[in-house]
Amino acid sequence: MAVRQSPQPLPSDDVSLEGFPVARLQQGRTVLRSHRKTLSPGWRASVTDVTDADGGRFDLASPNGTLYVADDVETAVRERIREKFDGPQTVSATLAGEFEVSVIAVDGTVDCADVSSGNAARYGVTRQIETTEDYTVTHAWAEAFHQTGYRGVRYGSRFTSGPARAWALFGKAGPCDMTVVRKIAGPVACRMSGVRVLSPIDRIEDVTLI
Repeated sequence: MAVRQSPQPLPSDDVSLEGFPVARLQQGRTVLRSHRKTLSPGWRASVTDVTDADGGRFDLASPNGTLYVADDVETAVRERIREKFDGPQTVSATLAGEFEVSVIAVDGTVDCADVSSGNAARYGVTRQIETTEDYTVTHAWAEAFHQTGYRGVRYGSRFTSGPARAWALFGKAGPCDMTVVRKIAGPVACRMSGVRVLSPIDRIEDVTLI
């Protein structure tokens, strides 16, 4: 008989988040942000903002917003591609060409709520906060962390494996100034992440028969 997993509960008014495990993003280190080439790499999305894809797991409500970055290229790329693979670890050249990865220097130390910590369960946070598709729940947790004074969330991307390598950083919604060290083109970032980019000739609908 299948066992149904308990969903991630909403934050409880009876449980204080003071003392929640902290992950510190240090000033001066670099993180990576995948984004559409037409958008600023420093864009913070809010719950009501649908500018970039389908919104984010830990978005805050306007006028606040959340910027999503990663420790490595692969996490940044897979957060961008999500379920849009054309086949086993392959993407179209069109999709790969629509985004780029910006390498950003952190301009200030940021203390984030670490939902991947082994002690997070004591506050009502389970691994499902990183995997649930019910963003009303994760948005509520983001707001609770923000109200408690945390400046972001440290979490594991559901599109990768291994330790947590993603950050959701809080601030004012919309564009913000970021120090971009360099940029990596989408196709190059995909190849660095073990994702094959299909050339146009690989797609049967693009082949012209003579």
